[in-house]
Amino acid sequence: TTYNDKRLALQKTHTTAQQFAEEHWNKAAQVLSERPSLMTRHVLILVLKNRPPPHVIEFMLSLNPHAADIPPQGPSPLQVAVRHNASVEVIRLVIQACPLALVATHSGYDPLMYAKIWRREEPELMALLSKPLSYWVHRHKDASSRVFLESDSTTTTRTPPAIQASSKYTTTTPSEEEVNNIKKIAAAIVRAQKNQVAALQQHRREVDEQLGILKRKQQQERLHQLRELERLQQQHFKAQLVALDMKEKRIMARVKKVEQRIHKTMELTHKTRQVRERRYDVTLERVEEKVSTTRGTLHEWEARTNTRLEMAEWRLEQESRVNDYFRSDTRLQLDQ
Repeated sequence: TTYNDKRLALQKTHTTAQQFAEEHWNKAAQVLSERPSLMTRHVLILVLKNRPPPHVIEFMLSLNPHAADIPPQGPSPLQVAVRHNASVEVIRLVIQACPLALVATHSGYDPLMYAKIWRREEPELMALLSKPLSYWVHRHKDASSRVFLESDSTTTTRTPPAIQASSKYTTTTPSEEEVNNIKKIAAAIVRAQKNQVAALQQHRREVDEQLGILKRKQQQERLHQLRELERLQQQHFKAQLVALDMKEKRIMARVKKVEQRIHKTMELTHKTRQVRERRYDVTLERVEEKVSTTRGTLHEWEARTNTRLEMAEWRLEQESRVNDYFRSDTRLQLDQ
Protein backbone atom coordinates (compact mmCIF):
# COMPACT_ATOMS: atom_id res chain seq x y z
CA THR A 1 0.00 0.00 0.00
CA THR A 2 2.79 2.40 0.89
CA TYR A 3 4.55 1.63 -2.39
CA ASN A 4 1.37 2.24 -4.37
CA ASP A 5 0.78 5.52 -2.51
CA LYS A 6 4.29 6.66 -3.31
CA ARG A 7 3.86 5.60 -6.92
CA LEU A 8 0.62 7.52 -7.21
CA ALA A 9 2.23 10.57 -5.59
CA LEU A 10 5.13 10.43 -8.01
CA GLN A 11 2.76 10.06 -10.96
CA LYS A 12 0.79 13.07 -9.77
CA THR A 13 3.98 15.06 -9.30
CA HIS A 14 5.21 14.08 -12.77
CA THR A 15 1.83 14.95 -14.28
CA THR A 16 1.83 18.31 -12.51
CA ALA A 17 5.38 19.03 -13.70
CA GLN A 18 4.41 18.10 -17.26
CA GLN A 19 1.38 20.37 -17.09
CA PHE A 20 3.50 23.17 -15.68
CA ALA A 21 6.13 22.69 -18.42
CA GLU A 22 3.43 22.52 -21.08
CA GLU A 23 1.96 25.80 -19.86
CA HIS A 24 5.37 27.46 -20.05
CA TRP A 25 6.04 26.00 -23.50
CA ASN A 26 2.68 27.37 -24.67
CA LYS A 27 3.50 30.81 -23.27
CA ALA A 28 6.90 30.76 -24.97
CA ALA A 29 5.28 29.66 -28.24
CA GLN A 30 2.80 32.51 -27.99
CA VAL A 31 5.63 35.03 -27.45
CA LEU A 32 7.62 33.64 -30.39
CA SER A 33 4.59 33.64 -32.67
CA GLU A 34 4.01 37.31 -31.83
CA ARG A 35 7.69 38.18 -32.34
CA PRO A 36 9.31 35.70 -34.78
CA SER A 37 12.53 37.71 -34.81
CA LEU A 38 13.27 36.38 -31.33
CA MET A 39 13.62 32.87 -32.72
CA THR A 40 17.41 32.59 -33.13
CA ARG A 41 19.98 29.85 -32.95
CA HIS A 42 20.81 30.73 -29.36
CA VAL A 43 17.16 30.33 -28.31
CA LEU A 44 16.95 26.95 -30.03
CA ILE A 45 20.15 25.75 -28.31
CA LEU A 46 18.85 26.97 -24.93
CA VAL A 47 15.59 25.06 -25.47
CA LEU A 48 17.38 21.88 -26.61
CA LYS A 49 19.34 21.84 -23.36
CA ASN A 50 16.07 21.35 -21.43
CA ARG A 51 14.68 18.28 -23.27
CA PRO A 52 11.71 19.95 -25.04
CA PRO A 53 8.80 18.06 -26.58
CA PRO A 54 8.87 17.53 -30.37
CA HIS A 55 5.98 19.90 -31.17
CA VAL A 56 7.91 22.78 -29.55
CA ILE A 57 10.96 22.23 -31.77
CA GLU A 58 8.75 21.75 -34.80
CA PHE A 59 7.03 25.07 -34.06
CA MET A 60 10.35 26.88 -33.57
CA LEU A 61 11.84 25.49 -36.78
CA SER A 62 8.73 26.54 -38.65
CA LEU A 63 9.35 30.10 -37.50
CA ASN A 64 13.07 30.09 -38.38
CA PRO A 65 14.49 26.99 -40.15
CA HIS A 66 17.93 28.59 -40.17
CA ALA A 67 18.12 28.33 -36.37
CA ALA A 68 19.35 24.74 -36.81
CA ASP A 69 22.28 25.80 -39.02
CA ILE A 70 25.88 25.29 -37.97
CA PRO A 71 27.09 28.25 -35.85
CA PRO A 72 30.42 29.98 -36.56
CA GLN A 73 31.73 28.83 -33.18
CA GLY A 74 30.77 26.26 -30.60
CA PRO A 75 28.57 23.19 -30.87
CA SER A 76 25.73 22.97 -33.36
CA PRO A 77 22.08 22.55 -32.26
CA LEU A 78 22.25 18.88 -33.29
CA GLN A 79 25.27 18.29 -31.04
CA VAL A 80 23.50 20.06 -28.16
CA ALA A 81 20.39 17.92 -28.65
CA VAL A 82 22.45 14.68 -28.62
CA ARG A 83 24.55 15.78 -25.65
CA HIS A 84 21.59 16.88 -23.46
CA ASN A 85 19.47 13.75 -23.98
CA ALA A 86 16.86 15.15 -26.33
CA SER A 87 14.33 12.67 -27.68
CA VAL A 88 14.83 10.83 -30.97
CA GLU A 89 11.94 12.72 -32.56
CA VAL A 90 13.50 16.06 -31.60
CA ILE A 91 16.85 14.99 -33.04
CA ARG A 92 15.09 13.85 -36.21
CA LEU A 93 13.47 17.26 -36.62
CA VAL A 94 16.83 19.01 -36.13
CA ILE A 95 18.51 16.74 -38.71
CA GLN A 96 15.69 17.37 -41.19
CA ALA A 97 16.21 21.10 -40.72
CA CYS A 98 19.99 20.89 -41.28
CA PRO A 99 21.28 17.53 -42.58
CA LEU A 100 24.81 18.91 -43.06
CA ALA A 101 25.18 19.16 -39.25
CA LEU A 102 25.76 15.39 -39.30
CA VAL A 103 29.19 15.84 -40.92
CA ALA A 104 30.20 19.52 -40.48
CA THR A 105 31.30 20.51 -36.97
CA HIS A 106 33.66 22.95 -35.27
CA SER A 107 34.69 20.53 -32.52
CA GLY A 108 36.58 17.27 -32.73
CA TYR A 109 33.45 15.11 -32.40
CA ASP A 110 30.49 14.84 -34.75
CA PRO A 111 26.96 14.06 -33.45
CA LEU A 112 27.46 10.30 -33.99
CA MET A 113 30.59 10.40 -31.81
CA TYR A 114 28.63 12.33 -29.17
CA ALA A 115 26.02 9.56 -29.19
CA LYS A 116 28.71 6.87 -28.92
CA ILE A 117 30.20 8.61 -25.87
CA TRP A 118 27.08 9.61 -23.92
CA ARG A 119 24.15 7.63 -25.39
CA ARG A 120 25.60 4.37 -26.64
CA GLU A 121 22.71 2.37 -25.16
CA GLU A 122 20.11 3.90 -27.51
CA PRO A 123 20.16 1.85 -30.74
CA GLU A 124 17.38 3.89 -32.34
CA LEU A 125 19.42 7.07 -31.95
CA MET A 126 22.60 5.35 -33.21
CA ALA A 127 20.73 4.09 -36.29
CA LEU A 128 19.27 7.56 -36.91
CA LEU A 129 22.67 9.27 -36.76
CA SER A 130 24.38 6.53 -38.82
CA LYS A 131 22.23 7.15 -41.91
CA PRO A 132 24.17 8.76 -44.80
CA LEU A 133 23.75 12.37 -45.78
CA SER A 134 22.16 11.36 -49.10
CA TYR A 135 19.31 9.71 -47.22
CA TRP A 136 18.25 12.97 -45.65
CA VAL A 137 18.82 15.02 -48.83
CA HIS A 138 16.89 12.50 -51.00
CA ARG A 139 14.15 12.25 -48.37
CA HIS A 140 13.51 15.97 -48.26
CA LYS A 141 14.57 17.14 -51.71
CA ASP A 142 10.98 17.84 -52.79
CA ALA A 143 9.80 19.31 -49.48
CA SER A 144 12.55 21.83 -48.78
CA SER A 145 14.45 24.34 -50.89
CA ARG A 146 16.03 26.38 -48.10
CA VAL A 147 19.72 27.04 -47.54
CA PHE A 148 21.68 24.79 -45.17
CA LEU A 149 24.94 26.75 -45.34
CA GLU A 150 24.27 30.31 -46.47
CA SER A 151 27.10 32.75 -47.04
CA ASP A 152 27.14 35.01 -43.98
CA SER A 153 29.95 37.57 -43.63
CA THR A 154 29.97 37.23 -39.84
CA THR A 155 30.41 33.42 -39.75
CA THR A 156 33.45 31.27 -40.26
CA THR A 157 31.54 28.23 -41.60
CA ARG A 158 28.92 28.61 -44.33
CA THR A 159 26.43 26.11 -45.67
CA PRO A 160 25.50 25.66 -49.27
CA PRO A 161 21.87 25.63 -50.39
CA ALA A 162 19.90 22.51 -49.98
CA ILE A 163 20.66 20.18 -52.78
CA GLN A 164 17.56 19.82 -54.91
CA ALA A 165 17.67 16.85 -57.15
CA SER A 166 16.71 17.54 -60.72
CA SER A 167 14.70 15.26 -62.93
CA LYS A 168 17.75 13.62 -64.50
CA TYR A 169 18.79 12.15 -61.10
CA THR A 170 15.52 10.42 -60.47
CA THR A 171 16.77 7.18 -61.96
CA THR A 172 20.22 7.14 -60.35
CA THR A 173 21.20 4.87 -57.51
CA PRO A 174 21.58 6.19 -53.97
CA SER A 175 25.41 5.93 -54.09
CA GLU A 176 25.59 7.98 -57.31
CA GLU A 177 23.17 10.49 -55.91
CA GLU A 178 25.28 10.77 -52.75
CA VAL A 179 28.41 11.38 -54.85
CA ASN A 180 26.61 14.05 -56.87
CA ASN A 181 25.33 15.66 -53.68
CA ILE A 182 28.83 15.68 -52.22
CA LYS A 183 30.13 17.33 -55.40
CA LYS A 184 27.47 19.98 -55.20
CA ILE A 185 28.20 20.51 -51.51
CA ALA A 186 31.91 20.89 -52.29
CA ALA A 187 31.13 23.44 -55.01
CA ALA A 188 28.88 25.32 -52.62
CA ILE A 189 31.61 25.23 -49.95
CA VAL A 190 34.10 26.68 -52.46
CA ARG A 191 31.68 29.49 -53.29
CA ALA A 192 31.06 30.06 -49.61
CA GLN A 193 34.82 30.14 -49.01
CA LYS A 194 35.20 32.82 -51.67
CA ASN A 195 32.40 34.80 -50.10
CA GLN A 196 34.05 34.29 -46.73
CA VAL A 197 37.39 35.63 -48.04
CA ALA A 198 35.63 38.68 -49.47
CA ALA A 199 33.78 39.17 -46.20
CA LEU A 200 37.02 38.83 -44.25
CA GLN A 201 38.71 41.39 -46.50
CA GLN A 202 35.80 43.76 -46.02
CA HIS A 203 35.94 43.13 -42.30
CA ARG A 204 39.68 43.76 -42.33
CA ARG A 205 39.16 47.05 -44.14
CA GLU A 206 36.54 48.03 -41.58
CA VAL A 207 38.88 47.04 -38.76
CA ASP A 208 41.69 49.07 -40.36
CA GLU A 209 39.38 52.07 -40.61
CA GLN A 210 38.35 51.65 -36.99
CA LEU A 211 42.00 51.31 -35.98
CA GLY A 212 42.78 54.49 -37.90
CA ILE A 213 39.95 56.30 -36.13
CA LEU A 214 41.15 54.96 -32.77
CA LYS A 215 44.72 56.03 -33.54
CA ARG A 216 43.55 59.51 -34.47
CA LYS A 217 41.49 59.69 -31.30
CA GLN A 218 44.46 58.49 -29.28
CA GLN A 219 46.69 61.07 -30.94
CA GLN A 220 44.16 63.80 -30.22
CA GLU A 221 43.86 62.62 -26.62
CA ARG A 222 47.64 62.53 -26.28
CA LEU A 223 47.89 66.01 -27.81
CA HIS A 224 45.23 67.25 -25.41
CA GLN A 225 47.03 65.60 -22.50
CA LEU A 226 50.34 67.13 -23.62
CA ARG A 227 48.76 70.57 -23.86
CA GLU A 228 47.17 70.14 -20.46
CA LEU A 229 50.51 68.96 -19.05
CA GLU A 230 52.27 71.94 -20.65
CA ARG A 231 49.68 74.29 -19.17
CA LEU A 232 50.14 72.73 -15.73
CA GLN A 233 53.93 72.94 -16.11
CA GLN A 234 53.66 76.60 -17.06
CA GLN A 235 51.48 77.29 -14.04
CA HIS A 236 53.91 75.42 -11.84
CA PHE A 237 56.84 77.28 -13.44
CA LYS A 238 55.14 80.62 -12.86
CA ALA A 239 54.46 79.70 -9.25
CA GLN A 240 58.10 78.70 -8.84
CA LEU A 241 59.24 81.96 -10.44
CA VAL A 242 57.05 83.96 -8.05
CA ALA A 243 58.39 81.96 -5.12
CA LEU A 244 61.97 82.47 -6.32
CA ASP A 245 61.34 86.20 -6.81
CA MET A 246 59.98 86.53 -3.28
CA LYS A 247 62.87 84.49 -1.92
CA GLU A 248 65.34 86.65 -3.85
CA LYS A 249 63.75 89.79 -2.45
CA ARG A 250 64.03 88.41 1.08
CA ILE A 251 67.68 87.48 0.46
CA MET A 252 68.42 90.93 -0.99
CA ALA A 253 66.83 92.57 2.04
CA ARG A 254 68.97 90.44 4.32
CA VAL A 255 72.06 91.29 2.24
CA LYS A 256 71.27 94.99 2.50
CA LYS A 257 70.90 94.70 6.25
CA VAL A 258 74.22 92.85 6.47
CA GLU A 259 75.88 95.51 4.24
CA GLN A 260 74.53 98.25 6.47
CA ARG A 261 75.85 96.46 9.54
CA ILE A 262 79.24 95.98 7.87
CA HIS A 263 79.30 99.65 6.84
CA LYS A 264 78.47 100.74 10.38
CA THR A 265 81.10 98.37 11.74
CA MET A 266 83.69 99.75 9.33
CA GLU A 267 82.79 103.34 10.30
CA LEU A 268 83.10 102.44 13.97
CA THR A 269 86.41 100.73 13.30
CA HIS A 270 87.71 103.79 11.41
CA LYS A 271 86.59 106.13 14.16
CA THR A 272 88.15 103.88 16.77
CA ARG A 273 91.39 103.82 14.81
CA GLN A 274 91.41 107.62 14.52
CA VAL A 275 90.75 107.97 18.24
CA ARG A 276 93.52 105.51 18.98
CA GLU A 277 95.91 107.39 16.67
CA ARG A 278 95.00 110.67 18.30
CA ARG A 279 95.48 109.19 21.76
CA TYR A 280 98.81 107.72 20.65
CA ASP A 281 99.98 111.06 19.30
CA VAL A 282 98.95 112.87 22.47
CA THR A 283 100.57 110.22 24.62
CA LEU A 284 103.71 110.33 22.51
CA GLU A 285 103.88 114.09 22.80
CA ARG A 286 103.43 113.88 26.57
CA VAL A 287 106.11 111.19 26.78
CA GLU A 288 108.47 113.27 24.67
CA GLU A 289 107.80 116.28 26.85
CA LYS A 290 108.45 114.23 29.97
CA VAL A 291 111.59 112.77 28.41
CA SER A 292 112.85 116.19 27.40
CA THR A 293 112.04 117.53 30.89
CA THR A 294 113.77 114.54 32.44
CA ARG A 295 116.78 115.09 30.20
CA GLY A 296 117.02 118.76 31.26
CA THR A 297 116.74 117.76 34.89
CA LEU A 298 119.40 115.13 34.38
CA HIS A 299 121.71 117.68 32.72
CA GLU A 300 121.20 120.05 35.61
CA TRP A 301 121.78 117.29 38.15
CA GLU A 302 124.84 116.22 36.22
CA ALA A 303 126.19 119.79 36.24
CA ARG A 304 125.52 120.16 39.97
CA THR A 305 127.03 116.79 40.60
CA ASN A 306 130.13 117.67 38.57
CA THR A 307 130.47 120.95 40.51
CA ARG A 308 130.12 119.12 43.81
CA LEU A 309 132.67 116.57 42.67
CA GLU A 310 135.08 119.32 41.75
CA MET A 311 134.58 121.00 45.13
CA ALA A 312 135.03 117.65 46.83
CA GLU A 313 138.23 117.02 44.90
CA TRP A 314 139.50 120.49 45.79
CA ARG A 315 138.66 119.94 49.48
CA LEU A 316 140.25 116.53 49.28
CA GLU A 317 143.40 118.06 47.87
CA GLN A 318 143.40 120.75 50.55
CA GLU A 319 142.91 118.14 53.25
CA SER A 320 145.60 115.97 51.73
CA ARG A 321 147.95 118.96 51.71
CA VAL A 322 147.07 119.74 55.32
CA ASN A 323 147.52 116.11 56.24
CA ASP A 324 150.85 116.01 54.45
CA TYR A 325 151.99 119.14 56.26
CA PHE A 326 150.72 117.74 59.56
CA ARG A 327 152.49 114.49 58.98
CA SER A 328 155.73 116.17 58.02
CA ASP A 329 155.47 118.46 60.98
CA THR A 330 154.67 115.54 63.25
CA ARG A 331 157.61 113.60 61.95
CA LEU A 332 159.87 116.57 62.53
CA GLN A 333 158.64 116.89 66.00
CA LEU A 334 159.14 113.25 66.60
CA ASP A 335 162.57 113.40 65.13
CA GLN A 336 163.42 116.27 67.36
